[in-house]
Amino acid sequence: MAGSLSAFSVTVDTVKLEEVANSLDKLDDAALGRAAVTAVNQVAQKAFADAKAKMNTGINLPDSYLDERMALELATDPAKPTARILARGRLTTLTQYGAQQMTRPVKYPNDSFTPGKMGKNPRKPGALLPWKLRTGNPALGIPVGMKQDGLSVEVTRGGRKPITSVQAFFVRGRNGNLLVMTRQSGTSGKKRGDLKALYGPSVYQLFRAALDEAFLNDVADRLGKTVVTLTADELKKALGNE
Repeated sequence: MAGSLSAFSVTVDTVKLEEVANSLDKLDDAALGRAAVTAVNQVAQKAFADAKAKMNTGINLPDSYLDERMALELATDPAKPTARILARGRLTTLTQYGAQQMTRPVKYPNDSFTPGKMGKNPRKPGALLPWKLRTGNPALGIPVGMKQDGLSVEVTRGGRKPITSVQAFFVRGRNGNLLVMTRQSGTSGKKRGDLKALYGPSVYQLFRAALDEAFLNDVADRLGKTVVTLTADELKKALGNE
């Protein structure tokens, strides 16, 4: 098993095929190679499905999202029967975890004033400001008479919670997708700080967490048994051809 900064890979290699070959002189290298490649690929495919299922247990990410960021490379070389499971290290924005706009009523709804009439300026005590109709924000799903009141996310299924650690809000990105953002504290000379995107667990992190000791031991045990079974099948074929 090995990892990298950009992705985490699982490499499944056959176990001591040389010893198997020495004990089964009826099998040639081609037959052993076929058994090795088939065994590795069968185990890798099962490990891929098991890893995805474990990664998504209780986590609010669709299978399609995992599929887009994972890959299975099957073994093809009998001399080096290796299969790999890859997971991208790309960050996962909180938008993917069902981020939703929270709202609360505005202080002065449309029926409480006359548009254009001067009223108190809430941002500058003692000053006046012409009243404007409340329009909400259709792009963010905010109806008339309501305003933003933070966001909620559902990282774990059924566990929707408001984001309380920071002031979070939606910003539409260059590709048109909504991103969950917060604003950092302004530095000297800057009244407003820079925007910062908020992220949840990435596919890469979920994959690493799934590869615990029990999972890896199960893969190794299954590989050993599969190699023995398929090698025995090849031996039967060889004896049947004599």
